[in-house]
Parts: sequence; structure tokens; C-alpha cells
Amino acid sequence: MKKILALILTLVMAASIFASCNGKVPNEDSQAATNEQSESLTQTEKQTQKETTKKETSKKETSKKETTKQETTKTYTESTAGLYFELNQEENGYILASLEFCKAKEIVIDGHKGLPVVDIAFDVLKDNQNIVKLTLSGEIKTLPEKSFYNCPSLKTVIIKDKLTHIGPSAFENCTSLETVQIGNGVTLIDKFAFNNCTSLKNLTLGNKVQTIEMCAFQNCSSLTSIVIPASARLIKESSFWDCDNITDVEFKSPNNWGPDVDEDDYTYDLTDKQARITLLLHGLGFRKH
Repeated sequence: MKKILALILTLVMAASIFASCNGKVPNEDSQAATNEQSESLTQTEKQTQKETTKKETSKKETSKKETTKQETTKTYTESTAGLYFELNQEENGYILASLEFCKAKEIVIDGHKGLPVVDIAFDVLKDNQNIVKLTLSGEIKTLPEKSFYNCPSLKTVIIKDKLTHIGPSAFENCTSLETVQIGNGVTLIDKFAFNNCTSLKNLTLGNKVQTIEMCAFQNCSSLTSIVIPASARLIKESSFWDCDNITDVEFKSPNNWGPDVDEDDYTYDLTDKQARITLLLHGLGFRKH
């Protein structure tokens, strides 16, 4: 009997051990499978995230290209026929290089073959005998020195808002020039820019002009009035020298003007009309303090 009980107990214990072992193995396999599945999901998520990021980057680049395309598809008026242009190094605009074959009296400089005119070669229009009216637009920022020097037939100049700098002697000795409209982009009118334009009667300065250099309007003897915009900060000596027919000078911002000397605290009384005229015609330099 004892042997039978011992045998039963042994069988029970063996069964218990077997059951324990039999349960452990599936659990480990299940855990391994779970880990493998989790790792697989993680890799899938990473791949999905990578693809999403790639798509978003692609969308941004496409959007940027479209924006750039919209910016570069701005419409420019084709410049006057007969002007010769050269493509600039960046290939995003043209340089006016020659006027040799242009006999037009009215010249518009704006665009060429869908791109803007961005520059004018040195003295390219100097001594031109035909031009009567000039309109400057495009993306030109600076008029080089003597750009339109000694154009005896030129009567009207219209400068649009892109230009910021009228170079030295740009229109010097254009003795028939009567009307000049300077756009709201110009900040600097350089020395002798309109020197000896003896027929100049109508002058409009844009509202961003800050500096009028020495002799810029010297000997503009037909000029009768001048309005200095509020943006002005410096009027160099002799800017309006020999403009003896000026009878009216207006400063849009008349306060705190003094001699063109940094350390001088003295200020002029430019609220007085006659004082403005006298000081300007005497060739004194003005600086906004």
C-alpha cells in the first residue's frame, strides 16, 4: 500500500513539474513573439514617420519653388526696340549695354525677354542726340556715373521707385531737361547729378531722399522752387549754387537743421522763408541735427 501511495505521489509531482514546465515554454515563446511584433511595429512606425517627413519636406520645397516662380514671373514692359542688352552673371536680369541701334526719341527701360533690366553700363547713353523722354523702371538700383551725360535733346526724366542712387554727373549738362520726377526709392542724389541743367523748371524729389551731394543741382538757373522732403538729412555745400531764380524753398521738416558740421550745435531758423532761400543760394551745407 505504501508503495502504491509513493508511486501516486511521484506521478502527481511529475505531473506538476511537467505542467509547470509546459506552461513556461509557451509563455517565453509568447513573450518573444510579442517582442518581435513590437519591434516590427516600431520599425513600421519609423518608416511611416520617415515617409511623412519626406513628404512634408517635399511639399515645403514645392511651395518654395512655386513662391519663387510667382516672384520671378512679375510682368515687365519690354524696353524700347533697338536697345542692346546682355544677360547678367546671375542670369536673372539684363544689363543695358548699348544704344547704338536705337533712334527712338522716347525710351522706356524696364524689361527684356521677360526679365527685368537690373543695370546700365557706364556712360552707355552719354552724348545721345535723339532721346527726348526717358522712363527708368525695371530693377535698376543705381545709375552709374555719367549715364546720360550731355544728352542735349532730353527734356523729361521719370524715375520709378526701384532706383535708390542717382550717380555722379548722371544727367549733367542735359541743357534741354525741363522736368524731373524722382521716385520714392531714391535716397542719394550724388554730386553734379543735374549740374548745368539750365532748363530745369519742374523738380519733384521723392519722399525717401536723404542726401543731396555737393553741386547736385548747381547752375539749374531756370529752377524757381524746391521742396525738401521730410526724409532729408544732409544737403551738401553748393547743392543749389547759381540757382539764382529760386524764389521759394520749402522744408517739409524745417526744425533742427544746422551747418554741415557734426560738432556744431547751432541751428538755422528755417521757418523763415527768406532765410531758407538765402542760406540755400549761398551754397551753405545743411545737416539735420
